Amino acid sequence: MNNIRRGESSPLPFWEREGVRGSRVATTPLIRALHKGKANLLPKQEKGSTTLYVVFAILIASLTAFLFFYNRPCANFDEATLQMPTQAISLAMMETQEKQARGLGGCGYIPKKSGMYFPFNPPQATVFWMKDMLIPIDIIWIKNGVVVGVEHNVLNETKDTPDSSLKTYPSPGEVDAVLEVAAGKAADYGLAEGVRVQLTK
Repeated sequence: MNNIRRGESSPLPFWEREGVRGSRVATTPLIRALHKGKANLLPKQEKGSTTLYVVFAILIASLTAFLFFYNRPCANFDEATLQMPTQAISLAMMETQEKQARGLGGCGYIPKKSGMYFPFNPPQATVFWMKDMLIPIDIIWIKNGVVVGVEHNVLNETKDTPDSSLKTYPSPGEVDAVLEVAAGKAADYGLAEGVRVQLTK
């Protein structure tokens, strides 16, 4: 039933009605605004803040992707093992011409206690260079399971170095394998001329 009598105005909004003791309920600006349909319940976001959040999110995503791809090994370093007198390291095997041509090119790092192994059959005199290399390395020349030479701390070239200007590193005669490890690791692994090593797949 409608309790509004003819000729009477509509009841006051609830916030302006008399209280039990005759005092009016306090009116807040927000309630008045809501009643007039002018209140915005969601605060306005500054355009500058929104842009900052988007840029920050893009930077975080880019950094995450960079670290993910940069920290991924560039080859499978668990394909074989090279046993030395005091320890063993895991190897990535470069057994095809395509793999040998690429080698460690583009690799940001070599995993701990790992190396890249280049077998040659038949034995041959070979020449290595640092094309597309990002890190310095040690090069170990091997023949018949014996280290016949070591090139220590071979530095990577600058990116814009033309092929004709790249320094080359020839083997000391014919070899049947070449091992590449991170710079300084040949000494850590005890790899020196005359040391015997054994490949195990």
